[in-house]
Amino acid sequence: MRTLPDSQRRSTDRPWIALLGLAILAQLCFAALAVASGSIRPGTFFHQTDSDMLELVDEVDDGLVLPIGPRIRQAWSTFHLDKDDLPALLEAVAVAVATGAAAGAVFVLMLANVPVHLVIYCVSIGGPILLVTAGGLGLAGVGRGTAIFELVGSAGGGWTLVGLGAVGLLGTYISWGHIRLGVAVLRCTSAFLQSRSWVGCSPFLFALVHLAGILIWLCAVLGAGVAIQGQDNLHWTAHVGIVTGLMLCFLWGSMCVTSLSTFAVAYIAGGWYGRGPPQDGRSGPQMLFHAVFVGLRYHLGSIAFGSLLLALVRLLNIVLFFASKAEERTSAAMQGAVPRLGGRVPARPRPPSLLRSCRNFAAEVLESAATWASKQAFVQVALSGCGFGRGAMQAARLAATSPAGFVAVETLSNVFHRACELFLVGTSVLAAALLGFEGFKGLAPPAFAAWLVAESFLHPYSVATATLLHCCLLEQQDRDVSEADRDSAPAAAKRLRKTLEDWGKERDDGNFVQNYAGMSWP
Repeated sequence: MRTLPDSQRRSTDRPWIALLGLAILAQLCFAALAVASGSIRPGTFFHQTDSDMLELVDEVDDGLVLPIGPRIRQAWSTFHLDKDDLPALLEAVAVAVATGAAAGAVFVLMLANVPVHLVIYCVSIGGPILLVTAGGLGLAGVGRGTAIFELVGSAGGGWTLVGLGAVGLLGTYISWGHIRLGVAVLRCTSAFLQSRSWVGCSPFLFALVHLAGILIWLCAVLGAGVAIQGQDNLHWTAHVGIVTGLMLCFLWGSMCVTSLSTFAVAYIAGGWYGRGPPQDGRSGPQMLFHAVFVGLRYHLGSIAFGSLLLALVRLLNIVLFFASKAEERTSAAMQGAVPRLGGRVPARPRPPSLLRSCRNFAAEVLESAATWASKQAFVQVALSGCGFGRGAMQAARLAATSPAGFVAVETLSNVFHRACELFLVGTSVLAAALLGFEGFKGLAPPAFAAWLVAESFLHPYSVATATLLHCCLLEQQDRDVSEADRDSAPAAAKRLRKTLEDWGKERDDGNFVQNYAGMSWP
């Protein structure tokens, strides 16, 4: 399976490029206004005293006519970042970023060289066996008098562990074929990272772009506050529209950077699957910049369109979140107005609305589904050179041909992703704690910074896993693939192909290739 040659790619969704340019231009204009008016000065975002910071909050709050001042004051009083606290905060964040980056680099090398499949097999088989063994030993009275025995030695605790272990073994037995397929894809991903280890450096490039976008947006917010100061005839809905528009512009730009990184990794992974070692003479960094160039040159419109849809979904989630908070405050105020029973005990607060909870849950599910679907669509854009809409349709058809395979691979990938993320965040927080930082105020900023670093480092691994699964399924459907093209694939890709064929043969509905590769696709 080969990716579409660059010479055959065509730019699509061009009108969205103009809209993206206008969104970026609007932020730059507001930021320039903030600079020209003198709102941005040394210490704008980190003032020397609390009074200076609260004065800035009052200015922005009065300019935007929005109730954001109390929330900022509450956050400021929680962290209390005065002149003396700023160096410690920066040191904690620097420690977290450095530790997370070092641990992330080491972890990427481990993912490329450590047999991941053995780890998954040990967890899926050894984990339930360990639970059954621990429960059995507890029921037998082994280790009586120890703290562990107090936990599992009772009849309830021992039988609970035995039951959980038995359920785990049964689940492993039922889903063994899916586990093998997921492990094969992860092994292929490890081989890709070993061959293209410099892909792990891509998060640094895109992180710098994200940081620049955040700084521009913060300046644009200050510029918007300056622009509408003195406009007494503006209705409050106009102020809300300005703030919402700026938030949408920021989310759109951030999603564009993330989508471009997804395209670049998928483009490189698809080329590796089809051709193996580099045959065009480019070095690692040159191939990375070439992938970014292809995305900007031929698919910027598709990236902008897909990113806008993601930004709208996320903005909807944010609006619903603040709407729920407003409803909770209104409900609390109404409950506070209820007369006290007997003059002493207040009325019991009303539980959260079931409809509001379902709405928030549906918004979370929608955002997660949109994020997953957009990743699959951008993988198809990178492989086939189509637009975002067509790429989403092709990804949906591909997932429909093998839903169990997609669920197995994505589940294993997500579990592995979260485990690696927890490891990196824990390592950074532990390093910060060893250096003397303690409490929520001292460890929260390092934990958040480490989480951002972990998400950046693990993004290429997740995208590469999805891309290689797409490549293998597309190769099964493509009858025009020659034997020479199949033989040019790396050894890990050949093993994945063999595992996929064996996985299909073991299914009750017959051979995977016969059922799915023979289907006609428009």
